[in-house]
Parts: sequence; C-alpha cells; structure tokens
Amino acid sequence: MKNFFIASRTDFQREYNYLSDDNGKKYSVSSSYRMIEHIKVYIPKKYDESELTSYQFQIRVTGSEPKFYIVKNGGSLYMTIPMIYEALKYFKDVYGTIVINVLKTPRTEIGKFVYKEIDYELRHFDYSDSKLMMSNIQYHDVQLHLREVLVLISLIQEKSNVLFEKEYNDMSIPLTRKNTDGILRLLVALLEFDFQSATPKLVSTLEDKGWKFDKLNNMFKFDYFPKYYGVSRKFDDDEQVEMLISGFFVDEKVRLSIDSVVKLLVEIPNSSFDKINQLRGILDMSITNELRNSLVTLNSAYPSRLLNKNEMIATLRKNIFNIKGTPYLVLPFKCHNDKKYYLTEMHYSIYNGGEQ
Repeated sequence: MKNFFIASRTDFQREYNYLSDDNGKKYSVSSSYRMIEHIKVYIPKKYDESELTSYQFQIRVTGSEPKFYIVKNGGSLYMTIPMIYEALKYFKDVYGTIVINVLKTPRTEIGKFVYKEIDYELRHFDYSDSKLMMSNIQYHDVQLHLREVLVLISLIQEKSNVLFEKEYNDMSIPLTRKNTDGILRLLVALLEFDFQSATPKLVSTLEDKGWKFDKLNNMFKFDYFPKYYGVSRKFDDDEQVEMLISGFFVDEKVRLSIDSVVKLLVEIPNSSFDKINQLRGILDMSITNELRNSLVTLNSAYPSRLLNKNEMIATLRKNIFNIKGTPYLVLPFKCHNDKKYYLTEMHYSIYNGGEQ
C-alpha cells in the first residue's frame, strides 16, 4: 500500500502540474482538483482458485491522499466510516458475532490490486465462509456483499496505516504506532458495544469522538461537530476595543494584518497564530457553547489580510460578543478531531487479534 500511496500522489502531482502549466491556456486549475483513476482488487488464491474474482474501485486522489469509491451500476459510492459501521451493523444483526470475529481475526492473507497495470499488495480478511461473504444487503439503493465491504475496509485501513507511519516518522509530531489499525478497533468497539456493561471511559471516549449511542434503535449515531476555540480577551466595554486598536495605527497610511493586531490585543508572544498550544486566550467551554452558532458563521480564514485603522475596527467589531454582560473579542478557528474514526490501544484493548 505504501508504494501505491506514493505512486498515486506522484501521478496526481504530475497531472496537476501539467494542467497548471500556462502554455497560453486561458484557464486555471482549482486547488480542490482530484485525479480520478481505477484500481482492481483481486481476491487471494486461498479463497478463489481461479484468481479471477475481483472488485473494481474508483480512486480520487488529492494532493494529500487517495480516497476509495465502490463502483456499482456504472456509478460510484463513497462510504464514510459511519456508513461502513451502519452497513456492518446490518450484517451483524442478521448473522451475529461471526461478523465481528472476522474483523478481529488478523489479516494475514496477501492479495494483489492493480493500478495502472502495476501490482500492489493488500492484506485481506478471512473469506473462508463463502456463504457469509456473499451475503448481501440493500444499502442506499445499492446491493453490497459483505466481502466487498471488507475489501473496502482493508483498503481504507492500510491507507490510514501508511498515513500514521508517515506522521510517526516525523519526530515533530508526537504520535505512536498505537494508532495503527485504529479504524478496526473502532468498528469492533461499536459493534460489540453493550450499554449495560460498557465502561464509563469507553463511553466517554466514543462520545468525545462524536459517537452517541441511540438506546431506542440499539446502535450508534455519528453526530460530530468540530469544537470551536478562539483567541480571546475580555474587555470593559466595546469602546475599549476601539481605543486599543486605534493605538496600533500611528498614521492613516499604516496597514496591519488582523493576526498581528489580535496578537497585540491578547498579548500572544509567539508569531504562530494558528497553533492551539501557542494560544493564551483559549475560550472557556461554557462560553464556546454559547458562541457556537455565531462562530459557525464567521470567516476565520482572513488573519493575513492587511487593513487600515477603520477597516480593522469594523472587522474586529464583528467578532465582539457579549456573554453575560462581558464583551469578548473572539477570532475563532475549528479544532477538528481527526482521530474521530480511530481508537488507540490505550483507549480500548478489545482489538486483540494477533500482534498490535
């Protein structure tokens, strides 16, 4: 998978550079451009003597990573982790814990998938129970076999493992290999979940990631909202904000960036505006909750714009909120929980199939 990951990103960059090359063209290439290709995943010989059984997936590659789409009826279906959980829950409700056992069994059988006529390796689940593997459900008007969903999970998990390995090798990022196979841990945890016997720590961990258990329907619902934080400061009144801002502009010609003014206002000593651990004025959660609806509508992508005094005052006034009679200047940014689809070994030790 690692070699495929590198190859697909290289192909994307080559294609993007070619399209972006001027050569007299009258158009530009969007930064959200995606390269669309296909791969064919073959079932290992152990489960198919002919070695001809395969599944086709569409891949869409951005500058960061490839994403996998199931190809069905001439179209493509992108399944998020919550959708995959929902599909597996349907299978589990019909066939019982045997579905969970498949997820927990080490993926030891190596098969191949083909991208641009080059073979790459993929570790597969145990497909020995052919009747179970070929069982199907109707999901969003698409018929899905269990084996097809498992192949998709293998692709996603292997890709994620490559990403974590990449981050782990960057010593500036404090990650450990405990994130490896974290998607499988999460899926097993969700499928085996028993509300009566679940530990408070597991319930809290899942809820923090956006997974809320619906007792009525006996399943999890994914309801994740990014947490909003902000560079903030309390002020005596609105006029104090205007007075302080005005003091940074020595004459009418001066133009300053929003982030530089905010740093001065909240006395942030470091020049890095967007790193959580370098911000002094993190909002109290109770205030964050009250501001949530307002923060969602704010544009926090403008910190580098250069403004004159009047423009600065007008812009920052839009970010002043009165909470219980106290004015707060808030420059919001989203804190995405990028581990919402993972469970580490530290959080949950149920994934006990083979070596971790």
